[in-house]
Amino acid sequence: NSEIDDRLRRVLEIPLEKIIPLYPQKFYDAKPPVVLMMEVLWTDVFNQIPDEEAFMEAGRKALKIRVELSNLTKKLREQFCFQNIDSRQPENPKTEWVKEAMDTFVEIGYATKIKNTNDSYWVKYTHRKDVLEFFAKKTSMTNRKQGKSDNKDQLLLF
Repeated sequence: NSEIDDRLRRVLEIPLEKIIPLYPQKFYDAKPPVVLMMEVLWTDVFNQIPDEEAFMEAGRKALKIRVELSNLTKKLREQFCFQNIDSRQPENPKTEWVKEAMDTFVEIGYATKIKNTNDSYWVKYTHRKDVLEFFAKKTSMTNRKQGKSDNKDQLLLF
């Protein structure tokens, strides 16, 4: 059918700004900077764990929430990645990326690893403004104290 053939060959341009809200992808196959992973966990995942009553009881105090790497990775994959429909498609984010972020929370004093478990942590969760900037400063200060380089995760522009 020539009419259908013509319609299939015609290119329909859709502005990217219209598509991005429909597919809130935050991760793909490149490892994000650890601070970005921390920010996504803090603002988009940790706040889903406690119920409203726990927030009300805590007030301005930090909530102590228990998290597992496997559950965090699963939530990130479900909420911020294209669903894995083919066994050849890599699963992102990788568990190692989430573990690095959680270990960094431990280093800066916002989480503790639960002993005798492989992947469980207690997180001291509070509402924060400017989460990305806050954790960038905290990790930078901790890295300087430990003599680590701040820019090992810096993305190359070219």
